[in-house]
Amino acid sequence: MSTDPVVALRQKPHVLLYRDDARRPVAFVPLVPLLRLGLGDRIPPDRPVRLAVALLERPDPTPSDATSFVHLNGNLGVFKIYIFVDDSGPAYQGEHPVREMLEPLLRQLVETVAPGPTDAPPPRWLFEITLLNEGNLVVMTSMPFREDATPARTGTPRPLPLTMRRVGEESPSDPADHVDQAEPEVRSLPTVVLRIRLGQDADNLRALNELIRPAPKVEGAVDVNLDRPRSVPFSIRKATAPELPLLETAGLDLRPRPEDAITVVLRPERYRELSRDLELSFRMEEGGFLGGRVFRVRTGEDRYVVLIEQVLPAKHTGASSVHFTFTGDSFQEMNRELSGGTTRLVGWYHTHLFSSDGAMQLSSVDVQLHHSTFRQPWQVAGLINLTRTERRLRFYAATEDDMETCSLWVTDERAGHGATRLDLGNR
Repeated sequence: MSTDPVVALRQKPHVLLYRDDARRPVAFVPLVPLLRLGLGDRIPPDRPVRLAVALLERPDPTPSDATSFVHLNGNLGVFKIYIFVDDSGPAYQGEHPVREMLEPLLRQLVETVAPGPTDAPPPRWLFEITLLNEGNLVVMTSMPFREDATPARTGTPRPLPLTMRRVGEESPSDPADHVDQAEPEVRSLPTVVLRIRLGQDADNLRALNELIRPAPKVEGAVDVNLDRPRSVPFSIRKATAPELPLLETAGLDLRPRPEDAITVVLRPERYRELSRDLELSFRMEEGGFLGGRVFRVRTGEDRYVVLIEQVLPAKHTGASSVHFTFTGDSFQEMNRELSGGTTRLVGWYHTHLFSSDGAMQLSSVDVQLHHSTFRQPWQVAGLINLTRTERRLRFYAATEDDMETCSLWVTDERAGHGATRLDLGNR
C-alpha cells in the first residue's frame, strides 16, 4: 500500500495543504474544481468543459503579507489556462496568478479541516500543486457542480460546492480521489515529474494540435559510458577548435565597448527577419539555430564579436505555448544546412509568447539548455518576446552559472557608416 499521497493522487492534479511549515501535508483538494470556481463566469455553469492548464515559470505578482498562503512551487507563479467548450478551439485563454486564484478559496476551506484554538495565533498555511511542472500542459475534464439542495442560512456565506479532505481520510462517494489511509511520507519538491498524456483529449480537441507539438520519439539509441573499462568499436576524442580570426579582419568598422565580453552583430536583412519578417506562431513557442562567424576582439582576450548571417528555423522539434524542445534530428538537419559553407553554429533562438519586461528574460530551463548544449563561450541565445502587437529581440551569453545580456549592433551598409547601436526592436 502506498504511503505517499502524491503517488495516490497521480491521476489528477491536486493542491496539498501544509500547516505551520510542517513537513507532512494535512489536507488536499482536487485542482480542477478550484480552477472552475476561480474562473467564474468564464466557464459555462451547466456544461462540461476541457481545461488545458500549465504553470509558467514566473514570480507570482499577487501581493503577500504575513497571513498569506505560501506557495511551495513559488517559482511557478502563474497559471496558463485554455478553456474548451467544444471542438472549435479555445473559448478562452489567459494567464492568472496562482495565489490570486487559489488563496481565497483555500482560506474558506481550511477551517473545516483543521480549525485552530481560539486563543492561539492563526496558523501559517502552505500549499503545493501536484502534477503540474513548468512547461507542460495538462488536459482535464471539468464537470458542472451539482446543485446544493440546502440553501445557505441568512447572513452566512454560501458553502463552496467542493470539499477539502484530510490526508488519510477516505471518501466513499468519490473513489477517483481516494487516498490511502497510511501515514504520508515526508514531502520532497518537486513532487512529480509529469509526462503529458493527451490521447483521447487530443482526438476530441482538434485545437490542441495548435497548442502542443510533441517532440518526435527517438527510434533507437545507444548509451556509451567511457568511464567503464570495456572496449567499444570506435574512439572519441575532442576536436581541436580552429583559431578565431581577429576583429580587424572582419571589415565591420566596429569598436566594442571594453566591458562587453560578447557583441552581437546582425546584417540588416537578418535583423529584419528576426524582428519583423520571420513567420512565428502566436500559439506555441518556436525556435531554431543561428549561423555566422566569430571574431576575437584582440589576441589573448576572451572578448568576441559574433556576426549572425543565417537564421535556421529548427525542424523535428517539440513545443507548446510554454516550452520549446530541440531533438537530435534538429541538430542533424542544422549540421547539413551549415556544412560546406564558411559559417558555423554561433547560437540559437526561441520565442516567449508574452510581452517583454526587465524581470522576465530567459527561464531557468533556457539557461540550463544553453549551458549544457551551446558550450562555446561565444555562442549566444536569442530571445524574441512575441505578442500580436509587439516583437522584441534580445541576445544573451553565458556567464559562469547564468546568462547576461549582450550588446546588439546592426550593420548599416550605406556609404560613410559602419555599425549602428541598436535599442530593443519593436515590431
